[in-house]
Amino acid sequence: DPSQSQYRLDLARNHRDRMRLSRLLGNQADFETSLSKATEIFQQLLEKNPKSPVLKYDLANLYASSLMVPADDGKRLELAIGLMREVIEEHPSVPEYQALYASLLARVAWSMPFAQEASTERQFERVENGIAKFQQAISIQQGLVDRFPDIPLYGINLLQIKVQLVEFTSQFRRPEKAKQYLAEAMALADKMLESGAARQPVVRSILERLKDRKTALENRPDSEKP
Repeated sequence: DPSQSQYRLDLARNHRDRMRLSRLLGNQADFETSLSKATEIFQQLLEKNPKSPVLKYDLANLYASSLMVPADDGKRLELAIGLMREVIEEHPSVPEYQALYASLLARVAWSMPFAQEASTERQFERVENGIAKFQQAISIQQGLVDRFPDIPLYGINLLQIKVQLVEFTSQFRRPEKAKQYLAEAMALADKMLESGAARQPVVRSILERLKDRKTALENRPDSEKP
């Protein structure tokens, strides 16, 4: 029954929205209950319609919105990125799908250096792989900015991912790369401010953070450098 399926889809989305609100309010019990209910309904709907890109997107979006419980985050992130890979392969040009996929790639990048391997060589490789994931996310988001220059959200998302790359390379002791990516992010922020198209207060706030990071990098003690 299509009407029953639509009702259940709307119900799952309502549970997802309640989960997000509970997260903002710090209500952990309500957060977990809403997450569980939304997950169950989305999964049931997907079982009945396993090829639906909308349901895959909705479930991946739910997982992405729920990433706050360390013990479960890795599993949900893996499930989300898997779902979005399938969706992107089948529908590579849908902007909403691309935007979520880019966001998830940035999440994956942050998770890579924290694996169990203790060797310095393996850790270096993981950080480099993390940088590559960020670059992939930036490429996707840049494509959205180029296609839809009048949608400010895509520009903000691009800038935020570039800021994350600066933080990532700074945290994992790649100061020269951090300075390079910092310069690129600041140039983008300045360009967005000059164009007047973006949300000015948001961009100005990000630019101030970047200036603080630039000062921190320039004053970093030699003992902290690799």
